[in-house]
Amino acid sequence: MASVPADGRGAVRIEHTETAAAQVMVPALSPAGRLAYLRVTDAPGSTCTLVVDGAAVAVDGDVEPVPPRWVSRDALLVTVGGQFRIVRPDAPRRAETIPFAAQLPLDRPRYRVKDYGFERTTAGPVRGIHLPALSPDSRLVAFAALNSLWVAPTSGGGAPRRITRPRPPGMCSRRAGPRTVGRWCTRTTGTGCSRCAAGSWRRARRRCWRPAGGCSRRCRRTAGSWRRWT
Repeated sequence: MASVPADGRGAVRIEHTETAAAQVMVPALSPAGRLAYLRVTDAPGSTCTLVVDGAAVAVDGDVEPVPPRWVSRDALLVTVGGQFRIVRPDAPRRAETIPFAAQLPLDRPRYRVKDYGFERTTAGPVRGIHLPALSPDSRLVAFAALNSLWVAPTSGGGAPRRITRPRPPGMCSRRAGPRTVGRWCTRTTGTGCSRCAAGSWRRARRRCWRPAGGCSRRCRRTAGSWRRWT
């Protein structure tokens, strides 16, 4: 704890050095020159202690981290357990509680909550589009909506036309042997994935992988029964 002259012309003087492993907060100086502050420790086991003249004051209750204020030469206004108390450092057990009560009226506004349609099971109107772009002659506008690419006339006289729609992701599989997953074939590695070295197989996450050029992308193969999941 340090002090400096109010005009800023004097030297800085150390008034008190805290020896405990804690933070020093909100110092308050009494008219008689007594120094009070709060000593706060971090979690776990965080504490807040009132200190006056370098000695901890045994306050009955939980001292709140609120700045203490001197109300006389030997009395402090301290917040303890959510209440205001007048504490005398020389006799902390004889603290005086200041009764205080207040009401805060709350006018809760009433409004209709927006329905975002997350639980809707039926089709609904499209409320927005993504990445609109005009054609060179400004007669058409292309945009993305509903996971598809659309084109519509800028005159507003025609309905939007879907240009492309991506296929849903799928996976071909059978009980044994390789499987087609996107553009890769996969099969279980078994013990040690000894077959990964053959051809262009690669090992990843307990499976062997290779490009799907040698596997049927339509889930058709003479050996085994292939299945498709979407």
